[in-house]
Amino acid sequence: MPPTPCPERLRKLINRVNKEAGDEAHVLRLILQAIRKHKQGKGAATYVVDLPSKITINLTNYTSHIRNELALALEDIDPPDLIERIRECPVTDCNSLFWAGRVDKEACDKHVDLWRKRNNRQDIKLRKNAAATKRREHEATKTLEGMTKTALSVIHVIMAKKARSFRTIDIESSHRLYDSGEVIRSTKVVRQTTHKLFKDGYLEYYESAERRDRHGFSNDDRYYPTQKLRALWAESQRKQS
Repeated sequence: MPPTPCPERLRKLINRVNKEAGDEAHVLRLILQAIRKHKQGKGAATYVVDLPSKITINLTNYTSHIRNELALALEDIDPPDLIERIRECPVTDCNSLFWAGRVDKEACDKHVDLWRKRNNRQDIKLRKNAAATKRREHEATKTLEGMTKTALSVIHVIMAKKARSFRTIDIESSHRLYDSGEVIRSTKVVRQTTHKLFKDGYLEYYESAERRDRHGFSNDDRYYPTQKLRALWAESQRKQS
């Protein structure tokens, strides 16, 4: 489909206001802002422009004629909704007004290729980021599916309930397993699980100064999530949301 031609009077007006940057250029930008707001459901259905007009008085018959170039240029737009084809170039330090012959034209003639290349780079970056996110989510799912129910329970109470002492982890993990219909694990199994998560780099382990059992552990030993676990948890939560 060929580009929609810009009305001649409007074309001349745009060329002039881009050079002069006077009141008419400012008003055109305000009109474009008002149109955008109205499309978003904001603002009034009309926009009032207060501009000086040229008044010509015939000194023979004393009739007068009022002329406003902006109003005349806008009247030439047919159909009227094509006023949205008047746009501002989004390139920094340009911001000139232009007529978008095609609906997908987003920048002026001088910068349209630059803008298109920039958008293509952004699209490529977004696609790469989306692919990387999907890959991380897949890896997180695969990692979690390979863990035992006890390990998943321990991770949940550490991350969701912010449990830190082994005593709390043991109790909360048992509650979670019971609520999900699983067999409650012994304290020994929970201890082995937390220490395995520590060895695998998911937890930081801090020994307590309190009395220790015959295996060298205390119920007041503390476990904190490492960045590795925080990242795994974040990916698992993002996939669920």
